[in-house]
Amino acid sequence: MENIKEKTLRDLVPAEYAEKLKAFKKLEKELKQLDEAFRKDLTEGMKELNVVEIKVDDVKFRYVDETTKEDFDKAKLKLENPEVYAKYVTTKPVSAYIRTSIV
Repeated sequence: MENIKEKTLRDLVPAEYAEKLKAFKKLEKELKQLDEAFRKDLTEGMKELNVVEIKVDDVKFRYVDETTKEDFDKAKLKLENPEVYAKYVTTKPVSAYIRTSIV
């Protein structure tokens, strides 16, 4: 097997893969936009009709009404009480990974 140091950086990512990834990311973005629009319309419709659940084949859509939840403001604690923040903050290892973006 060829030593990876002998390969050029371009050899590490075949052009065919890059093209497929670009097409996938574009489709993923389009699907996300469609899904968001669909969910917005469905939420409004289910609320208006007072429907809690719709089942289509093996897919279930369940309306969940507005609510509130508690949220912890980590940045505010760090700013206002750095000693308390330092006492409870922990670090953990993160595995190496590849981040992709379409330019």
